[in-house]
Amino acid sequence: DSLWGFCDNNLNVVVPLKFESASIFSHCGISTVKMNGKYRFLNKDGSLINQIEYDRWSYFWLSRTYAWKDDKVGLIDSIGNVLVPFIYSDIRFTKGVVSFKKEDKWALFDYYSGKRKSRFKFQDVITRSSKLVGVKVKDKWGFANKKGKVKIKPKYDEITGFSSLDRAGVKQDNVWGFIDFTGKIAVELEYSKIQNFQPGGTWVIENKNWGLIT
Repeated sequence: DSLWGFCDNNLNVVVPLKFESASIFSHCGISTVKMNGKYRFLNKDGSLINQIEYDRWSYFWLSRTYAWKDDKVGLIDSIGNVLVPFIYSDIRFTKGVVSFKKEDKWALFDYYSGKRKSRFKFQDVITRSSKLVGVKVKDKWGFANKKGKVKIKPKYDEITGFSSLDRAGVKQDNVWGFIDFTGKIAVELEYSKIQNFQPGGTWVIENKNWGLIT
């Protein structure tokens, strides 16, 4: 079977061919390699960042990544420090906001330090925006800040999370509309289907017909 290693620009082998697979190096200089059916994180000099073997992995972003060990997920940094231990059953992540699941509840953590910012109190979370996180409480959706403090009361049946234009789709009584970061209605709830708000507007369905609103 083929084995992988690394060479420099002159095609000189600098890391021996001993891996079952290998990824390209990330922006922080880490490659993911597979050895004996397990994944490890490798520096450019060929050294491993730690001695932990992983079952699954994700790419590094801002010198952090999450990975799975024995079917539990945790968070590490690019020098191998474990920021969040491998004890959680699931993860949601986006741009500096990360949420871990314990048993049947979710809590919010700081992506950079790994410190837990809220209790495990949410039924579900949507971490699409780094400003406000979608949270589900008592079967209704609302929004909380990164510390888990509820800012928009959970009262919606469904939500989309906030887009880059600071609009979130919300559904109540079988119709959709949009709210802003304060919870104020930005587009009235009167559509049967919506797409995320993007520059130039968004497509919606009303009376079975598509239309564009801006």
